[in-house]
Amino acid sequence: MDTQESNNSETLWLTACVKGNLDVVKHFVENGQDIEAANSDGVTGLIAASMFGKADVVRFLLLKGARVDRTTNDGNPTLYFAVSEGYLEVCRELVAKGTDVNQKAGDGLSPWLVACGNGHLDIVQLFVENEQDIEATGSGGSTGLIAACIDGNRDIVRFLLSKGARTDRTMNGGITALEIAVKKGHGEIVELLTRHASTSAN
Repeated sequence: MDTQESNNSETLWLTACVKGNLDVVKHFVENGQDIEAANSDGVTGLIAASMFGKADVVRFLLLKGARVDRTTNDGNPTLYFAVSEGYLEVCRELVAKGTDVNQKAGDGLSPWLVACGNGHLDIVQLFVENEQDIEATGSGGSTGLIAACIDGNRDIVRFLLSKGARTDRTMNGGITALEIAVKKGHGEIVELLTRHASTSAN
């Protein structure tokens, strides 16, 4: 097979994964498709299916042994994409296969921090149910609580506080979750944090 034919084959394979037609994906695999084949950006079938929330395809590829630790060329792991778009079922499948929730992407953020920052409470709860360390940090020192405060995700803040998240942790610049909430003007979060601090002190 020459290079052009190989590229065409990879394009068709990834298209099948993106579209989520399980019968077509199975057909490719039954006819010898390398499930780890990637395009020029490093996107594999599993990554492509995860990007577009195709849980059935993700489940099938995992059963066939697809690697959950693969990343795109810019360092973004499979779970990062599923979390970014809020695809709970895809996240559930990947977590069940032992994917690293704290694997940092090219931007220094982990799936855990993205879930907290993007306000995906159901995914945050899934991670915590699977023994996620709620104090895990990104490259800038941000915790899940800090990420939620930055983007004003009140429900995430409330949940993390209920799970014992520390409010005294700081980012690399020394700024706390409360200071961030005040600077961002997130009044309800400021109230949550101050009330929590008051309760904890008593």
